[in-house]
Amino acid sequence: MPIDTFNSENSMFMFCIFLFISLYTFIYGLTASAGNLTGSSETTREKSYNFSNFHTVYKNIYGKTIDENWLIWFIGFVEGDGALLFSKKSCYFVLTQKEEEILNEIKETLNFGRVRQYSVGNGFFRYLVNDKASIILLFHLFNGNLVLSSRKKQLAVWFKFLNVNSLILLSNNILPSMTDSWLSGFTDAEGCFTVTIKARKAMLSGFQVFLRYILDQKNGIEIFQCLKDKLKGGNVNLRKDTNNIYRYNTSSLVSCDIIKNYFSIFPLKTKKKQSFVYWCKIYNIIREKNHLTASGLQEIREIKRRMNKNNAETTKIGEKL
Repeated sequence: MPIDTFNSENSMFMFCIFLFISLYTFIYGLTASAGNLTGSSETTREKSYNFSNFHTVYKNIYGKTIDENWLIWFIGFVEGDGALLFSKKSCYFVLTQKEEEILNEIKETLNFGRVRQYSVGNGFFRYLVNDKASIILLFHLFNGNLVLSSRKKQLAVWFKFLNVNSLILLSNNILPSMTDSWLSGFTDAEGCFTVTIKARKAMLSGFQVFLRYILDQKNGIEIFQCLKDKLKGGNVNLRKDTNNIYRYNTSSLVSCDIIKNYFSIFPLKTKKKQSFVYWCKIYNIIREKNHLTASGLQEIREIKRRMNKNNAETTKIGEKL
């Protein structure tokens, strides 16, 4: 074979190999990129609530559906104050509160369960559910719609105990959001609005005013870190001498502005809504810088007194279990 013919064929062969490798690399790169994007979105995207199964089963029994905004509030309230329990014979559900009114609202809205009083006078109340049909309804409501990992673990125990072939345990990555009522329910259960007045010579009035929004939850570090990001500030700390109870608190005006707007859209349902009203009045005084005057500071002191009284009335008595 002549030299020039060999070189020509060899060059063509090498060109084809190069073209094949280039095309393979390009196509593989696109596929890998698409795969990475899909994987990234699946792990970071916040999932939304899905009540389709609950609505279907509930409507078959009661002939109606329940407002989803209320359901999301209820899930937040349950994650703060509820307990998904089981015994040797059955699963049961408990909500413990000092306010009977909110438990009666839950009972009337869901159309099942009962409210019982414990310790007459300065006692507490419990909303109880233990019949299997209602427990299965709650399972459908909570399934795939819980935020806290501790509640998901409790629901997983329910799933195993119920042992119903038609039930499937769902996994969903739902996080707190400023666009739904979960935080409103959670705050009704575990939140507090306070104001602190401290002496400080550098201030014109001689005092500094701090508005605070506080949440407590056992093993709550992960969810509170998320809320810290959503509320653009605050601190997350392990409370001393507690069984792994974490506290989120914020006093920054940026956070307070977000909080004020949020609860105006998603109102509280317990007596804590009155503390929030007082809190907002003080917020407005601070925003208008009237807290720097003697008259403004005196007005804050009077509101603070009423707020503290209301907070004392909403303090829980009695354990969840």
